[in-house]
Amino acid sequence: MSLPPSEKCLRMEFSRANPNLADPVGERTLERFRLAKDFNYWMYESIVSYCPSPCLEIGSGLGNISRHFIAKQKDICLTDLRPHYCDYLAKAFEGTRVHQLDLVANNFDQENAALIGQFASVYALNVVEHIEDDRQALENCYKLVRKGGNLVILVPAHQFLYNSLDEALGHYKRYRKKELIGLFEELGLNILKVQYWNAAAMAGWWWYGRVRKQRELPASPLKRYNQLLPIIKLLDRCLFGQIGNSVLIVGQKI
Repeated sequence: MSLPPSEKCLRMEFSRANPNLADPVGERTLERFRLAKDFNYWMYESIVSYCPSPCLEIGSGLGNISRHFIAKQKDICLTDLRPHYCDYLAKAFEGTRVHQLDLVANNFDQENAALIGQFASVYALNVVEHIEDDRQALENCYKLVRKGGNLVILVPAHQFLYNSLDEALGHYKRYRKKELIGLFEELGLNILKVQYWNAAAMAGWWWYGRVRKQRELPASPLKRYNQLLPIIKLLDRCLFGQIGNSVLIVGQKI
């Protein structure tokens, strides 16, 4: 896929994982999703049974999912690449551990020595697709999990859906179940669950990103989507995780 010079520059910055790089599209998207409270709770519900304490969240952002774990008094460590997100999280969730973490840092083991092998679960929701070396990112996630613990990953699904929304958000790719299963098995993880998730969102993602070529999801459709969530969840149950806009996978460290 050929990108214009401005997009090539943006993608290059993401590949360097520059923590000081402004992320206006990503931040506005997080702000809009913060208002979709029912959707955020559905995402939390979909993973919480695989996230025993102590738990570590990769890419906490504005804490849209974090707040549900904290409300349930989970022992959780919040992390993000960008310092301003870490500052926000420390103020918003006073008393909760917050750690700046770069998943593909050259000296990852040294920078995060206090976190290696300390967690019964590690989860990353809509994070890995932002990292060019996804294998290295998953290897470092694996290091944070203690033996018998779980690694939970959710990423965008199906490369045929890749469009202007993905580009603007700094996504390198979208994934298939088979691809993620292969990556987890290479790490030696025992697959506990793998499914497609959030099937109804595929139409909206295609419409706004492929047809209208927009670079941000509008706020009003997100609000309507949140209101329709009971029907959307029912659709997912009827499809048995065989179709979706995202892939959710859980692996246990043996």
